[in-house]
Amino acid sequence: MNLKNAGQDHEFYPTTNEIIDRMAEDIRSKGRDDYHRFGHLSSILDIGAGTGKVLTALSERAELSRLYAIEKSQILCKQLPASVFIVGTDFMEQSLLSKT
Repeated sequence: MNLKNAGQDHEFYPTTNEIIDRMAEDIRSKGRDDYHRFGHLSSILDIGAGTGKVLTALSERAELSRLYAIEKSQILCKQLPASVFIVGTDFMEQSLLSKT
């Protein structure tokens, strides 16, 4: 199904490989700097995750194992890899606090 025809054509901001490389570099450096305070940084939340391209690339380049997404489009949610946990569909209505 087409996003536009389904009324789910929300704003799109392409993320280049150069941007993903820089993000992965930043995550890896923070992982080293903050290791003793927080332990291994292993999770990331992508708000407006689309098809999960950025999450998948970051999981490979920055060794992230827990991938979370907020995505409005139900069509795109269905295209997310099984390794991505969908936290919600509306950032403004989503509680990011753990209930455990």
